[in-house]
Amino acid sequence: MTEQFNIIAEQEHSTVMAHNDALPWEDKGYQSETALEEAFIHQLTQQGYERVDISSVKQLIENLRAQICRLNDLTLTRRNLRVASCRRRLPIIS
Repeated sequence: MTEQFNIIAEQEHSTVMAHNDALPWEDKGYQSETALEEAFIHQLTQQGYERVDISSVKQLIENLRAQICRLNDLTLTRRNLRVASCRRRLPIIS
């Protein structure tokens, strides 16, 4: 059975969710990967997550840097990230 949650309260570092029973679900057969991804993204946005469109490795790494900085309340420069990337053989942001 699929569980559904509603947001009761949301703050910068926490989210309070409420549990409610899912409506009966009817199996409609095959679901494409695109439909599955869209349903998953919809569920996450309903839970308070922000949708971010990323179309390049550079954007992905920049978003990672921004999220690490935001969640850890620190400043991580591109140079800091470049050093860490070289040590781990990750793509480097120019």
